[in-house]
Amino acid sequence: MGTMAPAGPDLKACADGEILFFQGEPDTRLYRLVGGKVLLYTLFQKPRIIAVVKESQFFGFAPLCSGYHLFNAEAVGAARVETFEYDSKDHVFLKSYYTGLCRDLQQYGREELWGKPETEAAEMWRLVSELHTFKEPFLVRFFPFQTVTNTLKTWVSEKKIQPDRQKGSYRLVKEP
Repeated sequence: MGTMAPAGPDLKACADGEILFFQGEPDTRLYRLVGGKVLLYTLFQKPRIIAVVKESQFFGFAPLCSGYHLFNAEAVGAARVETFEYDSKDHVFLKSYYTGLCRDLQQYGREELWGKPETEAAEMWRLVSELHTFKEPFLVRFFPFQTVTNTLKTWVSEKKIQPDRQKGSYRLVKEP
């Protein structure tokens, strides 16, 4: 009797702000974004944004690294995510290959986290440039309130962003 084929991925619809996994959480699944955006960030002494994941990218590798997530993942707007159950016994070659890849990712993360710090305004601009539309309360989770309000006022006056219809919402101004 032959072995059964592994089950396919599970597709999950995620709401805005839904946490997909937490930093330090054990997991046996791999994650791939199918549609929308996912924010990856860490929570040490202060929250630190790692990246905004866009369509068709893998972003959750806990079983290939240490068995634990190295960062938090949160849906930004509606998102669709596939999860793949991972069993290292079935994927010995892949595990050794991806473990090396995860070590590279960990090193990159350390350099990003502990390397040359950006100004808060520059880090905030990097984030909003990836998101295109955003809400002020979302930014306040990662940056001091006064910094967010002052920076948003400056960007509105410089016509880099414009207020959206909903109070506290903004969007990038498209270049002509």
